[in-house]
Amino acid sequence: MNIGSNLDAVIPDPKRQDTVALAFEPIVGCHIEKHPFLHVIHAAVGIESSLSVMGLYNNNAESSSLNKPAYTDFWNNGKRRAAIVPVIPFKILIDAIPNNVTIHYVKTDMQGFDYAALKSLGKERIR
Repeated sequence: MNIGSNLDAVIPDPKRQDTVALAFEPIVGCHIEKHPFLHVIHAAVGIESSLSVMGLYNNNAESSSLNKPAYTDFWNNGKRRAAIVPVIPFKILIDAIPNNVTIHYVKTDMQGFDYAALKSLGKERIR
């Protein structure tokens, strides 16, 4: 699982025919290179189910966040643009995966929402 993958989604080892990767990228997901073992979900992941305003930064919206930037830097000092994106709760995402499926790897880049999303799972789900 690659939450907030941007353009460089994690791809599974091609020798593993039993493994797929899920990339969650609401803004530039349509530009991620196609791969037979990669599924791109065009949504943000958060704590609650919603439609939310995501700020778009950099050229071609290469940086995006549901949070406002904590400080101004080279990547976010232009005019703020925005898009409305669907948000899937992390708990619902994890609960949708059958118990017989092993999650081998989770990479998050949720611009400050990472800890809250993990915490929303509850202690019994984190193993």
